[in-house]
Amino acid sequence: MKNIIKKSIVNINYLLSKSRKSKSIFFHDVHSKNEYVKNGDVSTHIEKFANYVSIIKENGFSIVDKIRNLDNEIEISFDDGYFGIFENIDFFITQNISVKIFISPSLFNDKNYMSSNNIKELSKYKNISFGSHSYSHKRLDVFNEKELEHEFIKSKQIIQSLTNQEVNSFCFPLGIFNDKIIDIGLKTGYKNLYSCIPGPYFKLINSSVIRRSIADNVSENYFKNIVYGADYILSKWYQKKHYLK
Repeated sequence: MKNIIKKSIVNINYLLSKSRKSKSIFFHDVHSKNEYVKNGDVSTHIEKFANYVSIIKENGFSIVDKIRNLDNEIEISFDDGYFGIFENIDFFITQNISVKIFISPSLFNDKNYMSSNNIKELSKYKNISFGSHSYSHKRLDVFNEKELEHEFIKSKQIIQSLTNQEVNSFCFPLGIFNDKIIDIGLKTGYKNLYSCIPGPYFKLINSSVIRRSIADNVSENYFKNIVYGADYILSKWYQKKHYLK
């Protein structure tokens, strides 16, 4: 019921307010067989994802590896490192779609997740980059300072050694963060900290945290609403839920 209300609010807001501000949109998984939906509502069929890409381009936005301009750019990321991304990598390569994958080393080789070898393979492609999703994929607010440093530093070391890429982006697991977590993330060398709070890319939270819009398996019509920033109206709700004071 709550999701229905939220979507209705976003749909109405689309009619009232459209934004061409650059934004970050994230997903969790993709799949290519209707009978094989490993992760339920967080997995998007690759044909529907292709429709999302068409919507972005047809409405004058560009998919980029890194947002550099205030308007008309969209950055795409995937959280957790599900295996469906590896299974469908040909789509992203042939379409030359840049994506950033946030991964947690503790999930490597688990069922439905990519293995370390899968990650090595994907790191060879120029349009695929990686960020950290912490080491353990647990809520970070349960850790003391030393444990937090381990979550940031250990994950960075492992991912860099696998991919030979510099890892300077971090996405908070389960979207939960506070000021102490922000401070330690920056202290341990991360330049880009990502939340799951919607809003324009350059409208940072606490001067350092990037906003993102979730779009797992939504309808094409609702996805267009997200592209035009209609979900920004939910920012305060998401911030209250995820940014702990």
